[in-house]
Amino acid sequence: MTVSFHRFLPDQPLSAFYDGRLRMSFGSPIVECPITVKELQGFICTLEQAIEEEPNFAQRRGLEHIASVFKAGLQAHERQHEQLMKEAPEGADFEEYMTNYAKAVQQGEA
Repeated sequence: MTVSFHRFLPDQPLSAFYDGRLRMSFGSPIVECPITVKELQGFICTLEQAIEEEPNFAQRRGLEHIASVFKAGLQAHERQHEQLMKEAPEGADFEEYMTNYAKAVQQGEA
């Protein structure tokens, strides 16, 4: 496992990586919380409905921000999946991954 620290811009706070994964971005600790794509999609739908029904402007803006973060997470997942598909070695494990992913998409879980 490796730790690296970077200052991407002069006079900006530090960013930190552990084993290639971002742990601090410009001085702010980063949370890594594994959730399934199905859960993430459900959270987005719930937030979109709550946004429509929320009468308080400040609360609505807060919900919109949360929804945008979740949507960005979903887009990141899609990019990561595409990259994995390009770089994965062929073989039984890759075939099982593709089968499971296709099954999840077909059942609305991805």
